[in-house]
Amino acid sequence: MNDTARRDAELKALLNKARQRTAEDAPQFAPMWSRSLARGRLRRRRSLRLRLAIAAALLVAVTLVVQSQVRDRIAFKKAEVTAMEMSQWRAPLDFLLQTPGREWLEATPSLNLLPGIESVLSLPPEEVLP
Repeated sequence: MNDTARRDAELKALLNKARQRTAEDAPQFAPMWSRSLARGRLRRRRSLRLRLAIAAALLVAVTLVVQSQVRDRIAFKKAEVTAMEMSQWRAPLDFLLQTPGREWLEATPSLNLLPGIESVLSLPPEEVLP
């Protein structure tokens, strides 16, 4: 045998030993596969729980938002009704403010209604005042 063939034989023997050690150290496939399946089921359960928790939180949030909107609308309607009632309120003693001759105080006097006023109004100001 030449040198190259001898080296190839040694290399082949070393690779066979390494393969045997690896095969001895490697875990069996069936138990690993069953553990992997169990982990997957556990993850799916956790995922389902997480999804349910998120859905419940969203449902609570939406309910709170809708409830606050409804409460705000009701409060606004009540405030609107109260404002309307307040604007129509009259004091119980308002009739005491209705005095005789009040129309003279509310209206602007008209000088044209007085007899002879046209002659006074047509005069220059220096002749009217003494």
